[in-house]
Amino acid sequence: MAAFDTKLPIPYLSAGADYGLYGNFDVNANLHLLPLFYEFSGLDVGCTYFPVLNDSWTPTVGLNVQLMSFFSFKSLVTNRFRMYPIISPSFAWKLFDGKIYCGSNFTVPLTKLDYYKDMSPVIASPFLGYSWNLGAGYNLFTELKWNAVNIETYKLAVEYVHPSNHGAIGIYFTLERSF
Repeated sequence: MAAFDTKLPIPYLSAGADYGLYGNFDVNANLHLLPLFYEFSGLDVGCTYFPVLNDSWTPTVGLNVQLMSFFSFKSLVTNRFRMYPIISPSFAWKLFDGKIYCGSNFTVPLTKLDYYKDMSPVIASPFLGYSWNLGAGYNLFTELKWNAVNIETYKLAVEYVHPSNHGAIGIYFTLERSF
């Protein structure tokens, strides 16, 4: 968001849960809370499979599959529902008392945009982060993500901070509580 000729970050609030079904398989869901203030809702559900678990220099390898959906409550909207499948490979290593991780989200829009005819069929968003162990079952995830790295920024609906006129840079903080 721009105010007084300065770009300001907008916090995006969501709440979610992960549940480990087995030692190497989790299910997850997230409710996107901020969009509710703009008369639409967002929900993603998915699962993560870990075929390789961290051992010394070998990283934990994760493969997350999600289905993200949005529904508009606005009265004059003709297309009320959108779904986006997302596949996210990731790699994590123990580092000090936490974990460093990297990967990318690959999102597949199921609808074509009428204003961007030559848009890529897959949206790539690489990320790099660190999970800080705070003790007592709490972790803080700090992440840097280059959202839509393969999409030209001037074709997006919102003006973002971006390197090289592609995508948008996002900084994410996630507080996790394990039970």
